[in-house]
Amino acid sequence: MKNTTGEPVLSYTHDYEVLSYHCDPYTNLRISSLCIFMQEIAWLHSDRMQIGWKTLMENSNCFWALTRLKLELFDPPKWGDTITIKTWSRGTDGIQFFRDWQVFDSQGKVRAVGSSIWIIMSADTRHVQRNAHLAEKFPLQGEQVFPGKLKKIKPLTGPDFSAYSQIRYSELDVNRHMNNVSYLTRFLDEESEEFRSKYRIKEAELNFLRETGGGTWVRVGSEKHEDTKHYAIYRKRDEAELCRGKIVWQAREDSSAENNG
Repeated sequence: MKNTTGEPVLSYTHDYEVLSYHCDPYTNLRISSLCIFMQEIAWLHSDRMQIGWKTLMENSNCFWALTRLKLELFDPPKWGDTITIKTWSRGTDGIQFFRDWQVFDSQGKVRAVGSSIWIIMSADTRHVQRNAHLAEKFPLQGEQVFPGKLKKIKPLTGPDFSAYSQIRYSELDVNRHMNNVSYLTRFLDEESEEFRSKYRIKEAELNFLRETGGGTWVRVGSEKHEDTKHYAIYRKRDEAELCRGKIVWQAREDSSAENNG
């Protein structure tokens, strides 16, 4: 149901059931699935604020683009759980729009938090758009889940590289470019099954630098810094860097229990 009062919808909550295909081999909610849920509730909230994807495209031929994202997982939800995700706007500087999330279990315990920065891009020119009218509908509301502003991730210095592969049709979104979750999935797929059996994700952070479309050849670079692994995706034709990411990996407290879960 759309908001018809004209008043800002300051926050929005939605329940999601964790189904089998949302989970990893340890019956934990995949971080990629969680990101999809978070994208969806961001769309639902912006739609009720009357600044959703359809409204922007119809009124000004523009769309929302994610530039930075950070997540922290305290206790991953599991198969069969019902989680409640809450999202809210944290204001704008006129160009960047700030949004946070909290993820609760059925007992009200916070299982994960996230923060993000978005911009508005022209579908024709692919340039960033400033929109004062939109800024009025994106008020400062709610607490900030991480202190300070999301920072720029440093470039890789001596990475190991994967082989080049094409961006697939399944990785594209409604704007016909590589979906931000697809970047994260490519980073995670660089790690072996043995590594993933010993470690789970504690934090993930991404900077989205350039968009790219289907059929583009890309490769992943990665390097380790203590308990954090840094990643980047590069385009073959010009070696342009498309996305940077870093993931803090945490040892599984009881891998055998998770295997049996």
